[in-house]
Amino acid sequence: MESPVPEGVNQILFSVSKKNFKRAVDRNLLRRRMFEAYRLHKHTLTSLPDQENFLLIAYIYVGKEKATYQLIERQLIAALKRLNDVKSAKT
Repeated sequence: MESPVPEGVNQILFSVSKKNFKRAVDRNLLRRRMFEAYRLHKHTLTSLPDQENFLLIAYIYVGKEKATYQLIERQLIAALKRLNDVKSAKT
């Protein structure tokens, strides 16, 4: 979603289902992996200089098994590229 309120940065939400991962340790591990992958690759989301809207992004982990960091990173990079393409197509 695009936020009409200029906050200066994109806002990110990471969610892991309690239904699939009963232990908080497992949920936190997956959230940390997603956050680190996003932190290292957030620069791929280019922002246009005249753009006043920032993004509200939610990443929801839907797998039933713990994924490796490499897999999460690869999928997050692909999602950021798709998001960047959609964002640039709107302008």
